[in-house]
Amino acid sequence: MTQGRSALIEKATQSNRDSVASTTSTVAIVGGGKVGLQLLNQFCESSLTRVEYVVDKDTEALAIKAAQDEQIATYADFRQAISEKKVDFIFEVTGSAKVAQMLSEALVGQTTQLVTHDMAFILLKVMQENRDKTTTLVRNEISGIEEGITDSLENMNSTIMDIKRTMAELSLLSINARIEAAHAGEQGKGFDIVAQHVETSAGSVRAMIGRIEEVNADILAISEKIEESLRKLA
Repeated sequence: MTQGRSALIEKATQSNRDSVASTTSTVAIVGGGKVGLQLLNQFCESSLTRVEYVVDKDTEALAIKAAQDEQIATYADFRQAISEKKVDFIFEVTGSAKVAQMLSEALVGQTTQLVTHDMAFILLKVMQENRDKTTTLVRNEISGIEEGITDSLENMNSTIMDIKRTMAELSLLSINARIEAAHAGEQGKGFDIVAQHVETSAGSVRAMIGRIEEVNADILAISEKIEESLRKLA
């Protein structure tokens, strides 16, 4: 019974893997300049795309170096790349009409779809615009949370200061009560007991204040991490 259940779980897991794999598009980039690098970064961050190779005659091109860092295949000749690796989409970002034409001719009869420079540039701009909007939204939300935390900490610290002043007054009152009780002798025993209870209560409150201050320190650390995240989003 257990083996049967395990087999079903494994089958479902494999089905999920196959589903993810089937929705992943393989892409290639022809052109290793700035636009090629931007596309490469966008595609590498997505779980929906897998970059198979980058092409540029310049071995020092930005996208070529970045692809090598990511252990992605690089080529100097797109014809060789096309013959060795099949992809769903090729993004031509050289900006050369001649290169686009040669690519289009080389892909005749193949299922690979060619995305020309103009289309790739529009796609990149749309992706960047959406990212900027998302970043702005997240920054605004985080900023609101951070402001709320800051206000709460300020209010809590103010309350703690008030409690500390009150406890100091109670401690002083307790000391004076015990002194007066000592002067009163036998008749002052009742005051002495009350003074002891006040001092004990004051000690308990001081301990609670210490714990509250520890929590405040933790919240402050979280606030600082939020601030750091905001700086990264800037």
